[in-house]
Amino acid sequence: MVSLKKAFSMIGMYILSLIYFFIVFFFSHLSKTYSLDLAFTNFDYGNLVNGLVFFPVTAYWLKRIFQKTRDQAHQSHSALNRGADNSSYFLAVAASDATVLIPGGFDSVIFKLMAKFAANLIIYLLSVPLFGLLLLSKVFNWQLAERLIKAFQRYHYHSEMVHSKFVIQTSFQGLSRLLHSGHSGLVFIGSPTDVTSRLIATRLLYALKVNSVKIHYFEIAQLTATPYEPALRAAGVTVLPTLGRINHDGTITALDAGHLESAIRLWSQQGR
Repeated sequence: MVSLKKAFSMIGMYILSLIYFFIVFFFSHLSKTYSLDLAFTNFDYGNLVNGLVFFPVTAYWLKRIFQKTRDQAHQSHSALNRGADNSSYFLAVAASDATVLIPGGFDSVIFKLMAKFAANLIIYLLSVPLFGLLLLSKVFNWQLAERLIKAFQRYHYHSEMVHSKFVIQTSFQGLSRLLHSGHSGLVFIGSPTDVTSRLIATRLLYALKVNSVKIHYFEIAQLTATPYEPALRAAGVTVLPTLGRINHDGTITALDAGHLESAIRLWSQQGR
């Protein structure tokens, strides 16, 4: 079954490579008068070798690296974006970013296929230098692709948390004032370098957006061996990340990350 799946994957890769070959062939033979010169040139032979060898190998290599390096979740991406009822959260969010050009929003199948097609086209055009870099990285153990993927994951997490209008950035001093204010609220303490923080953030931002709930966010590189550790532990924060409810007595009660959508929805229904 696995071999059959790999065979279909390789067939699909070569079909895609054939499409890219003809795209490059078409534009390279298109004259200023918009006529086509179909004479085969040395460039076309290079394009053919690229399509038969370099692109399939490079694309497969990058795919394997991405699968091993990306943040792994126990649930699928679609399930992570849904609420406890497995429907209302996903549909509400998908409709919120829908446009005339992108029906269904950026999570639609059409947009994802278009984005994947464009990404693979870029890989096709850069297959030879990418293959060279991957080979050198493998030989000298540079792990260039792995480092870039991890750096992008950290950047994406930080950017999403900073720019979300449902996330209130706070410093340690701000968090301390909040804990001693006597008011309740939601707080998320996480780190861009923490895999669990990044996985939770994906679901958390969707749930906050759908329910129009705001949360306080304190970003910290690590919990242990920091000046913040005693105060955070006194408030009930013992692990990173922590998603919880601020109590009137200044402590934090952790929420079950496995059911955070239900918790956010219940919080919104209770009027915060």
